[in-house]
Amino acid sequence: MWKVRKISPFLLLLAIGLVLLLKLWAPTTGSSPSSFVNTAGGSFLSNATPMDLRAFYDKDPSFDAPGCWRAVPRGLQTLANVPFRIEGLIQLWGEGPARIGRVYRESVEGIPATGKFQTLYVLHGSSFTTPQGIPIAAVVFRFVDGSAATNLIHYGTDSRDWWQPVDEQNPIPTNSPSQVVWHGDHPSLPDWVKCLRLFGTAIPNPKPECGVRGIDLFSTKSRTTWVVLALTEGPSGLLKAEPQAEEDEDASTPEITLKLKALDKDSRQPVADIRFRVIVQSGRKPRPSGIFSADEKGEVVVNLPPERLRRFSIQTVSDDYPTTEMSWNLEGGEKIPTNYVFQLSKTGH
Repeated sequence: MWKVRKISPFLLLLAIGLVLLLKLWAPTTGSSPSSFVNTAGGSFLSNATPMDLRAFYDKDPSFDAPGCWRAVPRGLQTLANVPFRIEGLIQLWGEGPARIGRVYRESVEGIPATGKFQTLYVLHGSSFTTPQGIPIAAVVFRFVDGSAATNLIHYGTDSRDWWQPVDEQNPIPTNSPSQVVWHGDHPSLPDWVKCLRLFGTAIPNPKPECGVRGIDLFSTKSRTTWVVLALTEGPSGLLKAEPQAEEDEDASTPEITLKLKALDKDSRQPVADIRFRVIVQSGRKPRPSGIFSADEKGEVVVNLPPERLRRFSIQTVSDDYPTTEMSWNLEGGEKIPTNYVFQLSKTGH
């Protein structure tokens, strides 16, 4: 006859706890070890998924034509901690480009989504400006239950001209869902353009527990064309701009004061009445900044207004001495001295 043994409540609870732990450790069929569960009860893959936009990009060749778009990185790129697939442009109608013959689509609809995700990450920029706060585009989530959610993109707070002007003062607001995620340059840019830039925007999904069947993009018919390069589905909190991506726009540049002097290399005597031609480069091309005449001691003080210079050079101009030039590459880390002496020789050696 079997004997029935009584199990203490403590041992029973211990056994139940072990069973539950084993179930938690065991992998669930069809789910990723990196998945997580949100407070609404829906599960999401923590890996972000770049969307395939090749069927939706503009058919015109501007992205691959010679010009500024050549500076933009291509293919699968990670910008500000978000993976993007960059293979073309979606440009939405804007009054500014339309007036010069660049007429784009008013909407791009039915971009397929994979299902459930927390955040849509958009890599984008703008062409032409409009007043701060004006809506320039709408991003619409189409859910599998037939509902929709519209998100507006505002100029100045979410997106700006991708040609950043030198005189732009205020950065993107700190509470904006957008950040500058890429800076670039191209030799064809005019000097009033500081650099090229692209923005990353994190758009929260208001119904993360409900599947998203598609994304629509609409122009709001403003002056500005909104340009989308990539879309990525993923969890929230991915967008983390690199420290160097957003430059300090308020950083002050001191006035440049430089005392120049010219001496004859052989006699060590001052070269009177010599002139110094100053050439500066703050943009992509050098430009003359003035010609300064020395006194009887061969000296002159050059004062230049505050400016972010890339390169700085000085040429001597004299009827008796060959031209001599000295330059400093500020981009390469060189510093302009407060005093500089040219030693000139009539033979040029």
